Amino acid sequence: MKILAISASHRNGNTDAAINFLGKHLVLKEHSFKLIDLKKKNLKFSTGDSDEYYTGKPAVLDAMQEIQKEILKSNLLILATPNYFSNVSALMKNFMDRTNPYYCNHDFKSKKTALLVVSASKGSSPKMCLACLKEFCRIHKMNVIQSKIFIAEHSDDFKKSKKLRKEIEQFAEKFLAEK
Repeated sequence: MKILAISASHRNGNTDAAINFLGKHLVLKEHSFKLIDLKKKNLKFSTGDSDEYYTGKPAVLDAMQEIQKEILKSNLLILATPNYFSNVSALMKNFMDRTNPYYCNHDFKSKKTALLVVSASKGSSPKMCLACLKEFCRIHKMNVIQSKIFIAEHSDDFKKSKKLRKEIEQFAEKFLAEK
């Protein structure tokens, strides 16, 4: 299976550690895994141009067109974000906004998608972040086959915790079992 992950963490913390561990696990299971790290991409902000929505043509040309092509080539898309104030990170929000021209053509319709949220807090805050990702997928008519909130209170929890790494493996096994 060709799997593409998009990571939207601003720093090299738990979200990056989780997605990197997940990638290694998937490669061991003999799947193709590619990571797009949004902090390393030059994604400009959306112009809010409504013509993008109606024409399907982006107003801004940058790394987004490459990302869109990679999404289309993948069998499974993983969206990973830290929870910031009950929402996705600014990098993820910008990515989501930049998909506006691809909605018109239903480019991501039925795309199998797994959602991963990393949060230092429990309760409603990470659930609201996950709900934001789910709404994005609903709007694009994507097929969310797996979603998970991982609680990591310290910046190196994923590197140190066998329990969290086991949860990542279980997360992977659940979406790999989907046909």
